[in-house]
Amino acid sequence: MSDLASASSSPVYRIACLAVPEGARAAFLQRAAEVKQLVQQQPGLVSQHAYEQQGGPGRFNYVTIAAWADQAALDAADTVLAAAAAAGGVDRAAFTAAHGITTEIGTFRPAMI
Repeated sequence: MSDLASASSSPVYRIACLAVPEGARAAFLQRAAEVKQLVQQQPGLVSQHAYEQQGGPGRFNYVTIAAWADQAALDAADTVLAAAAAAGGVDRAAFTAAHGITTEIGTFRPAMI
């Protein structure tokens, strides 16, 4: 199997690091719970985890990790999530800006280290 074929069919991980101000915590957790329910319904989801920082340095106090069967499953889920947000009148960028939430989100594959 070529490296390209192997990469397109291997698991991918969407990792989001979020800095959520204390005053925005309740709104963030409510929205995160809504998104989690929708994500759990998507085909190709392997696992989903959320973490809240309990100590140590760093500006991010929440991290979410969703493992997907492959890039196609992640892409399909992204489409569904964007459509659901739009249908529900949720502007994701406006929500984070209004609540002072900053994010860094990326898609990752396992590293051979």
